[in-house]
Amino acid sequence: MLYDRCGAPAQAPLAGVVRRARKSGLVRPCHQSLAGVVCNPFFELLLSSGCPFNCHYCYLQLSHGDHGPVQFTNHWPEVERQLDRIPSGVFSSGEWADSLATRPPLLGPAIAYFRRQPAKFLFLTTKSA
Repeated sequence: MLYDRCGAPAQAPLAGVVRRARKSGLVRPCHQSLAGVVCNPFFELLLSSGCPFNCHYCYLQLSHGDHGPVQFTNHWPEVERQLDRIPSGVFSSGEWADSLATRPPLLGPAIAYFRRQPAKFLFLTTKSA
């Protein structure tokens, strides 16, 4: 079960992974504005940024450049307050990162939070196992 694996003791960080607190909000609405893009409304949940994989076709390489992934280390109560302001919806942690490639420190608390939410859903996007 994903929750059990994410709740396990953290593994050694991957080479090139930077950990830092994000100064701006970690929860924000995603607004697709490209002509012809049809997308269900959702919120971005920024637990990390970037990806350790170097896939030449991936938009993350184009939008983040050559720097490695960043894991955000904000205090979970701060993130939970941001989530509690929104009564329902889908929250994607994979808009600006591979959700599971680096196992962000905030992922375990996020999974526990969304398990208790009947009208909120966590959407994970990954190329990893």
